[in-house]
Amino acid sequence: MDSSRVFELRREAKELTGSSKQNKLSEALSVANQLFSDSFCDSWGEKALAWTLIDLIKHNLANNHDRAETYYQRLQTIQFEEPDEILMGQINSLKPKFDRGYELIVKAEELSKSGNHLDALNKINQLKNLGL
Repeated sequence: MDSSRVFELRREAKELTGSSKQNKLSEALSVANQLFSDSFCDSWGEKALAWTLIDLIKHNLANNHDRAETYYQRLQTIQFEEPDEILMGQINSLKPKFDRGYELIVKAEELSKSGNHLDALNKINQLKNLGL
C-alpha cells in the first residue's frame, strides 16, 4: 500500500457531503496512519497524512470544532522530512481558527467594518482581559 491510495480516497471524498464525506476521509486517514506508522514512511506518507488531516479539519470546522481541533493537534505533531510550501501555507492558514482569541478578533473586525467601532473596541478589551 502506498500514498496514492490515500490521495485517491481524498479525491473521492471531494464529490461527497455530510457523513459520507466524513466516512471517506476517515478511511483515508486510516490508510494514511498505517503509512505514517510504517518505519519506512517517506515524505509522501507524511504529506498523505497531513493533507487528509487538513481535509478533515476543514470538513469539521463548522459543525464539530472539537473534532476539528483534535485533527489539528495531530497535524501539529508531524515533523516533515521535506516541508512543502503549499502544504505549510494551508497549515498556517488553519492556525488562527484554533487560537482562543480568533473568534473575538473576527467579531471585532466585523463590527469595525460595519461602523460599530465602540463595540469593536469592547471586543478588543475582552481579548486584553483574557490575556490574549
